[in-house]
Amino acid sequence: MPKSGFTATLTPSRESGPSGLDRVREAAKQDGKQRFTALLHHVSIDLLRESYYSLKKKAAPGVDGVT
Repeated sequence: MPKSGFTATLTPSRESGPSGLDRVREAAKQDGKQRFTALLHHVSIDLLRESYYSLKKKAAPGVDGVT
């Protein structure tokens, strides 16, 4: 079993269970010094859209006054 305690699957699955990002999050919690590479395959258009629409509309802008 890998150091993180998770086994990798070779193909993405739409079955119930933790998503790839959930597994990454859990591995990061278990080992804060663990390095992650090639995470872009966990990001989808649907995830980006959901994340964008979940942002607070009235949130304060960043230090540059825009973002």
